[in-house]
Amino acid sequence: MPAIPRLEISRDAEEAARAHSGQLHFSERCHGEFAIRVKTCRLTGAAISISMAMAALRLVAFGLASVTALSMRPAHLLARNTKVPLRVQCISTAAGWKVGAPRQTDVASTPEVRRYSSQDWLHAMLALKRSVVLKRLTSRLLFNAGIAVFVVVLRARGFAPQLNSLVHSLLGGFLGLLLVFRTNSAYSRFWEGRCLWGALNNHCHNLAVGAVAYLRPIAPSAATAFSDALLEIPYSLTLTCERRGLAETSRLAILMHQALVAASSEAEVTFGNSLSRARLFELQLTQLAELTNNLVDVAGACNRLAKTPVPLSYSRHTSRFLTLWCGTLPFVFAPSMGAASIPAVVLTCYMLFAIEELGHLIEQPFETLGGADPWDHSVPIYSLAANIKQCTKDLLQ
Repeated sequence: MPAIPRLEISRDAEEAARAHSGQLHFSERCHGEFAIRVKTCRLTGAAISISMAMAALRLVAFGLASVTALSMRPAHLLARNTKVPLRVQCISTAAGWKVGAPRQTDVASTPEVRRYSSQDWLHAMLALKRSVVLKRLTSRLLFNAGIAVFVVVLRARGFAPQLNSLVHSLLGGFLGLLLVFRTNSAYSRFWEGRCLWGALNNHCHNLAVGAVAYLRPIAPSAATAFSDALLEIPYSLTLTCERRGLAETSRLAILMHQALVAASSEAEVTFGNSLSRARLFELQLTQLAELTNNLVDVAGACNRLAKTPVPLSYSRHTSRFLTLWCGTLPFVFAPSMGAASIPAVVLTCYMLFAIEELGHLIEQPFETLGGADPWDHSVPIYSLAANIKQCTKDLLQ
């Protein structure tokens, strides 16, 4: 039997074979690890997607809950009880007052002050159909929509009227500045009206405190006449804000001054030869007279604000500028947008017209146009007058 020839493998060939085998094992191992990592990444990505979806659902639920909570009146805040210090209770008891006792305050007449935040966006969008501004702009928006439809129809029939957008871009900057100045001047008038009613509140409180502390112990009858006239001041100011003049407020101021003169006469009999006490009382009466004159000053400022509107030329120039700019806007939008220019024109016109209309609404701070909130477009003078009268009455009791 012939011997089988023996193959001798060189050391280099053996090492090459081992290296090739090691590379195969390494590549298989790497491929397995890569597959595991890919599967892990896919599972992690799915988990992240599920977490993001759950977070989005939670945000939507939180937004709806916030809108619902903001729309509800916080009635529990109206029933909050406060503790009165013992020292104040002793002093009030000695003076004949009842500190901490429930007062017959007309809470329903007080306007609810509601703070606005970025969370009101959903409520603001849903309340658009009840917007007073949108109702006042309906005819103007329909007119501009008709111009946009007319331009689109002309282009569909072969006519191609168009304007260079550079002109609108340049004039748009000037228009924006004009609208900003218009709105700022209107809001300044609104804020001045609110400050005047705040000053009236402070003056009435000061006069009520003076009547109780100074007049009532010395001249009770004069203090009663003074207090009765003071309680009618807030409603007389509503007549002034309605452009009915200063007659009623002036008549009440005269009655208050007459009560101070009567108190001075009674003090001469009460104090007798006590010159120091008489002089002190005269100084107190002088301060009350100055506060009474401040009431007349507030009424005069309200009369000036109610009877002096924004100059007509300023308002008309803004209206003409805005009408021409928005009326030619379809000739700029139609060449590039086609039929889509119609809603684009209506939306742009609504944004600009609404800014102008806001200035018209708030530039007369005492004219009530109605709305869901008493502070929508003007200062709620009747609610403020009722609140001031009730608070003053509580101080006089």
